[in-house]
Order: sequence, then C-alpha cells, then structure tokens
Amino acid sequence: MDEKMNKRPSLQFYPADWLKAVDLQMCSMNTIGVWINILCRMWEAEEEGILSGTTKELALLVGATPTEFRQFLKDAETHLFADVTKSCTIVTIKCRRMNKVFLGREGSKVRMQKHRLQQSCNPSSTSSSSSTTNNNIYSQFVDFWNSKENLPKIKRFTPRRLIKLKARMKEEYFVDNWRMIIERISITPFLTGDNDRGWKADVTWILENSDNYTKVMEGKYDGRKNITNQKQTIGSPQAGSRSVNRRDFAQDSDIGTTIEV
Repeated sequence: MDEKMNKRPSLQFYPADWLKAVDLQMCSMNTIGVWINILCRMWEAEEEGILSGTTKELALLVGATPTEFRQFLKDAETHLFADVTKSCTIVTIKCRRMNKVFLGREGSKVRMQKHRLQQSCNPSSTSSSSSTTNNNIYSQFVDFWNSKENLPKIKRFTPRRLIKLKARMKEEYFVDNWRMIIERISITPFLTGDNDRGWKADVTWILENSDNYTKVMEGKYDGRKNITNQKQTIGSPQAGSRSVNRRDFAQDSDIGTTIEV
C-alpha cells in the first residue's frame, strides 16, 4: 500500500504514438484492451514496465479469459509491441518505453543519493571553492594590514582572531569595505597612538565586533586629539578663568581611553 501511495499519480501515455503504432493497430480490440490493462498493472509493479507470472495468474490479473490472454501473447510475439519471454511456466511481459523511463529515473535517484552521501562524508569538498576564496581574502587582509607602517603588525592569527575574522567575513559591508576600513584606521591619529595612553588599534580590536569598524567608517575617532596636550592647554594662562568641569571628559567604553566629549 505504501509503495502505491508513493507512485506518481498518472501513467505516461502517448496517444499520438499509440495511434501511429501500426503493429498494435493491426491487433484485435481484445488484444488492445488486454494491453491497456497490462500497462496499468505494470505501472503498479515494483519495477515499472515489467510484469511476470504464470499465464493463468496474468490472465486473472488483467481480467482476461485464458483464451483471450493466449491470443494476446501470440499477437505480442508477432507484432513486437511488447517483449515477451518465457521460462518454464513463468511469462514475463515488458513495455520497453515504460521500463526505460523507470530505469532512467531510478538511476538519477541513485546518483543523487551517492552525491549526498559524498557530501556528508566529505563536506569540505562541497565548499572547496568558497574555502579557497575565503583563504585568499584572509591572506589579502593580513598583507594589506601589514603594509601600513603605523599599524601594529599581524604576526600570527590566533584561533580567536580567526573566529572573529570569519564572523566579519559573513558581513557584507565588511567584505566590501575592509580595505577602506584599514586605510581609515592607518590615517587616524587617535587610532595610531596619538592619545593619552599611546594606545593603537590592533587587528583584534577591529575584528571584535561590527560596532568598532562602523565607528571608524562613521568618523567617530577622526577629530580626537592627544588629551594630555589638551589638559596642558586648559591649564595654561591663555585659558584665563575657564574652569575644567568633569563633564568635559568621559571614558571611551570601547578602548578605555579618556577622550573629549
């Protein structure tokens, strides 16, 4: 029952070919009717297009009398619209077209199953192209970063850095703009050591999350200056009676450096 439920809902039938089949049209309506019933039974068979059994069993299966069925076999052997083979008491009838279509369909299923099995056993093979592309990008990233003299050199990619870089490479904006991001960092004084702690943005910081490189591209760090020089300016005679309010300075939550607000 389950096999029948999984069958395609219709039998492929080619009316034009049927009507042009001179060998079949030369047969009696009895033979043609038996052949149609046999085709329907072949559609239900485990291997579509083939039906086997004794003469008595097959006649009963297609609703024909023994005499009608024997005439069908005789016509099939004479006009060759079907292949008929006999082995002892077993008769095998084959519809060439139906069986060919079935075997082709089953062959495709087998090839697909093998392909899926290979994918599950060797997943790296399915993504070799994308992996190669990613490796090229990683190499280009390191080379471009290290080409900037005022940035801390990348000596090795730790597991943490690699994980972060892979995460950033999944972000379309980063993939499209990583060269510009590195360039912006390299020309921004605050990010290359011109701050009260001498802190420099390294590769770990820029890869940590998308917020860091977004702020770089938005210019958040462009106008920041060395806060030590600012303090000296504020405390000089030229500052007059201006008082320094604590609210004039705040802590940068990203890097822990005192910055002008």
